[in-house]
Amino acid sequence: MVEQGSFYISWWDVILILSTIVLVITAYKIAYKRLHSYTKTHETIKKDEPKNRRRLIILGIFIFFICTVFILRVDYEIIPDKDFGLTISRVFMAAFIIVLARLLDCIISNRIDEEIIERGKTDNNIIQNKSHGLGVRIAQYIILGLCICLLLKNFDFLDFTFNTVYVNGNQIDISLSNIVIAILILLVSRLIVWLLTNLFFLNLYRRRDIDRGKQYAYNQLLSYLVYFFGALFAFQFLGINMTLIWTGAAALLVGIGIALQQTISDFFSGIVLLFERSVKVGDFLEIGTKAGNVRRIGLRASTIETRDNKTIIIPNSQLVNDRVVNWSNLEELARFSISIGVAYGSDDRQIEQELLRVCQEHPLISKYPKPFVRFNDFGDSALIFELIFFTRQFILVENIKSDLRFAIYQRFNKLEINIPFPQRDVWLRDIRKLD
Repeated sequence: MVEQGSFYISWWDVILILSTIVLVITAYKIAYKRLHSYTKTHETIKKDEPKNRRRLIILGIFIFFICTVFILRVDYEIIPDKDFGLTISRVFMAAFIIVLARLLDCIISNRIDEEIIERGKTDNNIIQNKSHGLGVRIAQYIILGLCICLLLKNFDFLDFTFNTVYVNGNQIDISLSNIVIAILILLVSRLIVWLLTNLFFLNLYRRRDIDRGKQYAYNQLLSYLVYFFGALFAFQFLGINMTLIWTGAAALLVGIGIALQQTISDFFSGIVLLFERSVKVGDFLEIGTKAGNVRRIGLRASTIETRDNKTIIIPNSQLVNDRVVNWSNLEELARFSISIGVAYGSDDRQIEQELLRVCQEHPLISKYPKPFVRFNDFGDSALIFELIFFTRQFILVENIKSDLRFAIYQRFNKLEINIPFPQRDVWLRDIRKLD
């Protein structure tokens, strides 16, 4: 019983306090033993073991103080207020939540880092991936969000309502708890995508020997699926009835579909590319006069990096409907050619031998099938020959053609074989003589 200015402690209170001390010490020993054994097998957490031990001690002290406050019935209000009362137990509980969040942050962040390093030893793509460290930051944001949520709950702020909206007679309360939980759901969705695509699926990809393009397609489809359901759950926690949204937006969606036909076509073309996989990330494409490597396939547009390190954004409908040359689908040799014109009167067999000799000296041109020369035409001012060769280096083929032209020009100069330029003979007639 609490009296004004004083209070008394019964034997039952003493027994409860002693029992609390025993339970807290026992819980601390069990937790520290588990943490110590966990640290032995995880080197990244070992360096933070002294800090984590101190945090466990502080957590035990806070638990003891909270229990003692309730046992002795001394949960006095520090700041009296009818709507918000700052009590002793709430102060200790807030400190307990903060220390617990720091402990979980240290363990989970180091564990994710260690997992990335372990898998990076067998897969260098993890270390080179731009998303390295993203999972740690997302986990930290989630822990921070949970900490804020518990702190607001502890101080009775979580149910604070910003506004109330009525939609078709349905009441929608926009409260602080709904916003915080919706944000946490989106963060958890992002963490799930990151864990599945960067950690758990890698072993499956490695065992099945799935190429990089398939991995990208599967990861994209998975991320779209997880984000879709995450957004639905987030809307539900915000108090938004999705049935009302779909019903009210049906007519609007029809109008948007008519106005954005090209965008919708690009969207479904992106889905076709991800499923059909006629074009994959890493492929070398030739689209009209443009050529480059595919760096990203999005739902609406894809990114291609040219030989000049320029980034081109191409709508997905062009990759599906237009004529696209995918050089990466070639598993064998590809045939290429260059044209050469020589002056009339040149020895055609000598031209053929010299062209073949130039091809044989180039290291990137295949020896089998053998290159050959075709006598194409009698031009206006030159004999037109075509040098046809085979190579697997389709990305470097323009450099190979340039090397051949350099070598041919030098060899023809050395052998005094003329490469004529276009010319015309103009005859002038004297009209007076005709008269």
